[in-house]
Amino acid sequence: MRNILIKIILLLFFSCGTSDTKQVDEDWDTTQFFDDMEWSTLDSLGSVINISDSIMAYNWNSYEENSANVHHYIVDAYGVFDRSVRNEILLNEPQKQMLLNIITDSINFEGNNSICFIPHIAFVYYYQSEIIGQSNVCFLCSGIKSVPKSTTSLSLNGNVVLKDFCRIIGLEIVDNELILAH
Repeated sequence: MRNILIKIILLLFFSCGTSDTKQVDEDWDTTQFFDDMEWSTLDSLGSVINISDSIMAYNWNSYEENSANVHHYIVDAYGVFDRSVRNEILLNEPQKQMLLNIITDSINFEGNNSICFIPHIAFVYYYQSEIIGQSNVCFLCSGIKSVPKSTTSLSLNGNVVLKDFCRIIGLEIVDNELILAH
């Protein structure tokens, strides 16, 4: 029953933000919207991943096109998808389970996200073609920002494990600040 309730709440939340013709209050800061969300547990993120029927992995915030691109979420609070995606991969069931194990294991997290958060990897969780959650990863500062908000920053172990997973599935890793200077 709890999983169904979570699913309904998330579907309602994200389905309210799919129109491209939204009225925006001039004082509204969409980049901070998810950062202001209440922190929940890794179990909440795990529930979203478990109920998703597909997960897409993305390379985005391309340093080649815009080195200062600091969108913290690939999908903003209005449901608008960042268009600077370079690579997208549909995860199969074993990959979904590997990601679930990595991203919900508390040993892989510690501390707070850094101010320099520039994610280049994103995982977007779908249920019946609707976005129900996301995780955005910056290996430059070991930060992760997820919806539902449930993580802080990667531990050394978490950084290594998640990088290895991303490489295995074919995502490009940006973890050297010198690359951003090009």
